Amino acid sequence: MASGKEIVIQQLHQVTDLLSSQKAEASLTKDDLKIFSLAQKYFGEKYFFTNSYSKFLKNLPISAVTDYIANLEKQAEKEKEEVIKKETTKEQAASIPPEIEALVAEYQQNLALLESEEIKSSPQKTVAEQVKIAIAHSKIKDLALANRERRQSQGENFKQVDDLLVSLGSPKSGSKKEALNSSFVAIKEVAHTYTGFSKLSPKLQEQIISSAAELNLVGVRDLDTAIQASTLQIDISSLAESDKTNLATIPGGFVSTIYQEVTSLNSQATVSETKISDNEQIIISLQDEISSLPESEKKKLSLEIKNLIAENEHLSASIESHSTQLTDLITKQTESFKGFEKNREERLSHDPDLQDRIELANKNIVSIHNNLEINGIKAHIPTPMDDAHLLEDALRQNFPGTLRPNSGYQAEYAASLLNTPQTQNSDLSPQAVLLYGKELTPQLLTKARLFAQNKPDSALGKLYTTRKDIFDSAGSQIRKISQSLLGKEISQTSTRIGRTFGSVSKFFGRVSDKIPGGFGTVFRVIQDPWGTLRSWAGRKAGEFITRQLVQRLTNETLKKGAEMLLKNGLKETFKKLAQQAATKAAVKVGAKVGIKVALEAGAQVANVVPGLGLLLAVLIDISFWVGEKIIGFTKALARSVYGEEVKTRDVLAIPAMGIASFAGGVVSFFSGLGTTTVVAASSAVGIITAGTLIVFFFYITSIVVAPLISTLVQLESTPKTAYTGTILPGCPNTWPVGEGYILTQGPGGKGSHGNTGYDQSIDIGTPLGTPVISTTFGVVSFAGFSSEYLNTDILIIDSVLEDGTAFKVVYAHLTSIDVAVGGSVEIGSILGTTGTAGTGPHLHYEYKGLLYNQCPAGGIQLSENCPLGELYPGITSCSNRPQVYTN
Repeated sequence: MASGKEIVIQQLHQVTDLLSSQKAEASLTKDDLKIFSLAQKYFGEKYFFTNSYSKFLKNLPISAVTDYIANLEKQAEKEKEEVIKKETTKEQAASIPPEIEALVAEYQQNLALLESEEIKSSPQKTVAEQVKIAIAHSKIKDLALANRERRQSQGENFKQVDDLLVSLGSPKSGSKKEALNSSFVAIKEVAHTYTGFSKLSPKLQEQIISSAAELNLVGVRDLDTAIQASTLQIDISSLAESDKTNLATIPGGFVSTIYQEVTSLNSQATVSETKISDNEQIIISLQDEISSLPESEKKKLSLEIKNLIAENEHLSASIESHSTQLTDLITKQTESFKGFEKNREERLSHDPDLQDRIELANKNIVSIHNNLEINGIKAHIPTPMDDAHLLEDALRQNFPGTLRPNSGYQAEYAASLLNTPQTQNSDLSPQAVLLYGKELTPQLLTKARLFAQNKPDSALGKLYTTRKDIFDSAGSQIRKISQSLLGKEISQTSTRIGRTFGSVSKFFGRVSDKIPGGFGTVFRVIQDPWGTLRSWAGRKAGEFITRQLVQRLTNETLKKGAEMLLKNGLKETFKKLAQQAATKAAVKVGAKVGIKVALEAGAQVANVVPGLGLLLAVLIDISFWVGEKIIGFTKALARSVYGEEVKTRDVLAIPAMGIASFAGGVVSFFSGLGTTTVVAASSAVGIITAGTLIVFFFYITSIVVAPLISTLVQLESTPKTAYTGTILPGCPNTWPVGEGYILTQGPGGKGSHGNTGYDQSIDIGTPLGTPVISTTFGVVSFAGFSSEYLNTDILIIDSVLEDGTAFKVVYAHLTSIDVAVGGSVEIGSILGTTGTAGTGPHLHYEYKGLLYNQCPAGGIQLSENCPLGELYPGITSCSNRPQVYTN
């Protein structure tokens, strides 16, 4: 619709036409008179022709009208720009919908599950797992929708789900249906192989096809199973009898049996969880009552409590057995599965091209998810425990001093393993582990629930009224933790200092929990500095080693992380994971200073104990990361106090004298502990000991006392230093374009590569159309248009190094692509030709899942964080290595 100014501009153009025509007054039409009236309105007084047509022709110059039009056009254009700017700002401010994040997480989890050796090797289990995925998807959709509605009620805006899926996942498509067209086509053809499907109402047919396409989008690759599961999820209560009859002919016996068993077990688990919660409340009430009763009554209540506890133990064991029950059922369905396979083979064999269309649909789903990943969509399935902080806040208000101020080393460490998309588990969240570390026990949570029910106007009462799901989810998870080996490890207070601070902390907690906002948080840090330090150390060590494990372990292994933590505890879990990682590759951290060389040599020697090299590398890297920050603060403080800077070599002089013997001692100490203590989780003492020695060396003078306090505060937001270590084995010494081309941007930095989404990359200036060469062996996982890479065509090659490290190589801004998705490439294969984007013609070469300098192009490592322009020839302040590649 045209704006007011645009309408006036159109009318004024008619005024210029009337002026140019010099039409006689006698021949003016009604429209001409309207135009003359408009001219009088805007120009009559200024040019003295009010009510005189002849003076209008004589006095009003056309240039006056055209100038006025030009001015209006500028104003209209400016208004348009403001509208666009506001709309863009609003769009940018809008959040990523939880449905999209859940979609990505769900797909990644399902892919890892179906690719696991246990499932992949059994067609029977593969179909059964996809039925379970279909059931779980409905629950995940509900969680995502509830999450969105809560956040919208608090004023948060979201981008449109379907629009975002198309723009980021399939940018060349015009709609979601077009993006999933290959799935819709294949599913429709498979569905029509059932005689009963074609007899259903068109509306019901469309519902089944759409539901199956949605399941395909979250990773159900067996479209036949997707269709059968979709029919079982339809509410038949309002259907016509004919539709009910025909619908019942679609799902086979095997799928129906698995579906019914899973839904039945889920229902039983829900009932059991509710009963356990009710029993826990009765137990707490009886325990409060028992102290005031006579001895005879006490015996009765004690027996009742004992029976309730026994019932809860039985119910918990029953829930735990569900997984085994389902596995046994699937195994016993061999004959039923044979019938399912035979029926499917007969139906699908009539069209020899149908399998190709199914394969095309699945490849398209892979492409969509690769695009979503490239475009930075975070994988996360929303759960009630995402808002666990609300429960903690309410507990601190109504039960001040009950919760510890910090979670502790073990809880922080365990939570770090669970805090990645690869390890996300609905049965055990990092938030629940952290709350348990703060001493939120099942008993305390039950008391909180009773308190909330009895006092609805309290903080807990208001939360219980609006978010009972948080109480239910926390209750289930914390109960599991308390009954596990992990819970026992977290509950142990391992040091005398910890016990001392713990008793003092309880007293001050009653004060700090009543202080609102940030002041309360600060006070909690002050009340328990030892706990704060241990929690920080556990979190940092856990985050570090988890990153290492994620890079070196399969998704199948990582998905079992939560189960392993509950079953084996923190120490044994990290021991097993570290040993698996160590068998694939030893972590090699590059030498930054001579001291670190000595420590790293000791770490390599320590590899005689499986996984120990990995653990010492973690300790070394954390220690030196802290050390580098400390040195920076020391220099700054020295400048302000003494007017000159302390040199790094002076700061390091004292620790350098004894570091070699210290390294040998660390190796001997850890080696002597044996395999049961070489895991990162059990290295709390090692980290604290080594940290204390390093702090002693660095803080030998009082000049650095103040920076010590600042360091702990600022480390949270301080970026890590660049990787400059040893190049990983198996990295090809190959350049992605010919010789002699100039590097225009390095990894990281202050230009476009400062964006964390694609910071492990370089730009190489080339003429348009320069051939692009594959630097690795691999498989093409994506080839086509990407809005994230400045609306250009890109290629993604999935590659694996000799040590098993999997990563992706991105070639961006291409004018042509010579390979197809699914095709294999070798080192030296021609992939396409270079194009242009942003600053001009160049190739964007990038790694995902690997640091650039771990496997640099042509074997040339480059310094990171260089300002734009400092990688051009002749300027060497960012790197002593050559910036122009030659063989």
